[in-house]
Amino acid sequence: MLMVGSCSLADPPFVLMNQGKSLILLFMEWLGHVKCIESLADYGANIDYNISHLGTPLYIACKNQQLACAKKLLELGASVNKGKGLESPLHVVARMSFGELVYLLMDFGANVQARNAEGKRPVDLVPRESPVTEIFLEREGPESLMQLCRLRIRKCFGIRQHHKIAALFLPEDLKRFLLHL
Repeated sequence: MLMVGSCSLADPPFVLMNQGKSLILLFMEWLGHVKCIESLADYGANIDYNISHLGTPLYIACKNQQLACAKKLLELGASVNKGKGLESPLHVVARMSFGELVYLLMDFGANVQARNAEGKRPVDLVPRESPVTEIFLEREGPESLMQLCRLRIRKCFGIRQHHKIAALFLPEDLKRFLLHL
């Protein structure tokens, strides 16, 4: 049995062999435990695995308003636009009017123009009179060049390789920017 902090993985080889389902089920069981997500990722679990009736781990974290889990999944390289069917994580947090998660997803490059099965963009799902509408209005135009560069550099490093950014010979402020710190 693998123990990491308060998290235990009963059978790490099972996690490796059944990456997707194990990750989703364990993720749901330990919702809110960032260390468990790190452990699963370290053991090679597919953090973007999508079970059609549940969605991806990022979608589940957003749906359950787990900001720390969503941030950790994004830092580990989870796809910001994969959710449940055509509904992205940004759709679900827009519907719930959760501003912090909206900012987080947008900072990691969420597609604000993505349409769900009903043909609606995330901004169309924000409840009337919600302050989250302002967030979408602020970010309505094209991404800034700085943001586009950050997203491109992170994409070049690939999934689970973002930690290597810290080893680059760059000013610390730039490293923090690239790592979303």
